[in-house]
Amino acid sequence: MSITDSNVLIIEHSIPVNLLLTQYLKRMGFSKILVCETAESGIKTFEGLALEKRDPIVFLGYHLPDNTAAGLISKLFAIAPDVKIIIETSLDRKDPKIRQLFSMGVFHYLQKPLRLSSVNHVLETIQKEVDEFNNIGIDGRRVLEMLRSLKKASVVRLAEYCSYDPKSLLPFLRRQQEKSVIYEVSKIREIGCRDCNSVNNISLFSCDSCDGQNFRRDTLIEHYDCGNISTHDTYDNEQCPKCNKRIKIIGGDYRVMNDFYICNECDQRFQIPHQNFICSKCGSKFSLDEANWIESKVFCFTNNQNETKPFEEQSEFSEIDTSEDLTIIQK
Repeated sequence: MSITDSNVLIIEHSIPVNLLLTQYLKRMGFSKILVCETAESGIKTFEGLALEKRDPIVFLGYHLPDNTAAGLISKLFAIAPDVKIIIETSLDRKDPKIRQLFSMGVFHYLQKPLRLSSVNHVLETIQKEVDEFNNIGIDGRRVLEMLRSLKKASVVRLAEYCSYDPKSLLPFLRRQQEKSVIYEVSKIREIGCRDCNSVNNISLFSCDSCDGQNFRRDTLIEHYDCGNISTHDTYDNEQCPKCNKRIKIIGGDYRVMNDFYICNECDQRFQIPHQNFICSKCGSKFSLDEANWIESKVFCFTNNQNETKPFEEQSEFSEIDTSEDLTIIQK
């Protein structure tokens, strides 16, 4: 499970802090963010989420206008004993007031003014704990060897070849990118199976008349005088096979039509073969119009990867929601 799929509840009286923290969270992939400026609205929102079994990660400002942090923390734990609460304050971590909150069960601490690196560190700590609990792991060497063999691959394709969920694989690839082992090339859209969304599909091309796959590519010549259209090899010695007249001036007597396809079964001529796909995963056959379009990022190795930075043998794991449609609900 990725913590970016979790709800986040910010209970903070300072509007600038709310805006900054929300911005940081959005950059990290969180989309379900709720902001409350008072303890009263915060506890009501938290109760609603808990009833729906959507326990949020809570960022709690130390100074609130209508309650103390300690008082609110007690109420939050009474509703959901395993809630992750991150206290944000300008007080030092060793301050007795803050140490008291840790003794109550606060998960982590953020010093104001907030920094992106600090927020990221806290969330990484939560993610590692979640991953360890769920025993989720990525075989990093296998993933990188697969990427090396493919030269370049999308996250979705690489995840499918290695039997991982794309959301689990992306953070691992990001960490390898930070080490300059690999780099992001672009974002692409791939054909996905209409039934299972697999991008491992085989393209089938066929005659658009009889659906046969026995066809060839050839060059056609049309003789204007008699209207004959046939392959170029039938015009022996530049003589039309229908009227036996010689063709002389291209554009005047005749025209050449390159890259036409001719079906060997029904003799149909066509410019573009009919295209279908067969999913290698589930066997479904579908057309381009029926296909799903799967968008993901593309990664490849850096140019000097073979000479430097050998991959560290370690299991790295995480998940992330790559949705860019982010909505903030303010309370």
